[in-house]
Amino acid sequence: MLTIEPIGRIITPCRTLEGCLRNICQDGHIRHLVVNEDLRDGLMVLHAGQSILILYWFDRADRTALQQNSRRTVELAGIFVLRTLNRRNPIGAAVVLIESTEDGTITVRGLGCLKGKPIIDIKPDTVD
Repeated sequence: MLTIEPIGRIITPCRTLEGCLRNICQDGHIRHLVVNEDLRDGLMVLHAGQSILILYWFDRADRTALQQNSRRTVELAGIFVLRTLNRRNPIGAAVVLIESTEDGTITVRGLGCLKGKPIIDIKPDTVD
């Protein structure tokens, strides 16, 4: 049995996809990643200027979809060639730059997603 437990939530004013910027927009709006209090020691030495990979869960995804129209080209394509939220395992991924960290909150720029999305992991974007 596979189990994934959220480690926090994404705080953003976006409540609809139409009002949300496309993901991975480095000059995009500021977003806040709030890590659960019991896991905050795991953020030790995370710092401003560092790039991180955020993995999060599309909790409103259509998990049965196999094809959909591309937002960019409008052509019908398979979900595995699109950065769509509708997929069997609806995991979102984005590399973002840390603007600041404070009290379990990581402030980043350019993450496009809806308010309250569960964070499932945070990783450095490079191997140490």
